[in-house]
Amino acid sequence: RVIETGELVNAARQPVQKVAGELGVEVETRLEESLPSVVADGSKLSWVLTNLLGNAVRFSPRGGQVEFSAWKSDDGGVVLSVKDSGPGLSPQQKERIFQKGASGYALAVSKEIVESYGGRIWVESEQGKGAVFSLYLPAASGTSGENDS
Repeated sequence: RVIETGELVNAARQPVQKVAGELGVEVETRLEESLPSVVADGSKLSWVLTNLLGNAVRFSPRGGQVEFSAWKSDDGGVVLSVKDSGPGLSPQQKERIFQKGASGYALAVSKEIVESYGGRIWVESEQGKGAVFSLYLPAASGTSGENDS
């Protein structure tokens, strides 16, 4: 099914807002205008993004900030990114983060879901400097922005 990226972002952010408030973490959303739609199961993709946001909030300190961003990639797809202000990851953690059993199973399942839609997921991090989890999804054919009909 074709899903508007903005809808996906809102669906993922909503369940995390309350927890973020309780933990004293600000969630800032930055969406580029006219994002293309994607073809995916909205509930599965929303679960992936909610998981990434939830992790970012949990690993950020009280008073910390999480940035949830979305922009159009050079090839017309969509990049969604979650940046936290937590402790970051060691090189060993980064290497194993998407393997089952390495950090539970949620990130491994997230990787499988994203790849099943022709996308990819990755992490950039340095210890002590937080982490940025990003995923790329190809645009639904015939869409270049959410105003397309």
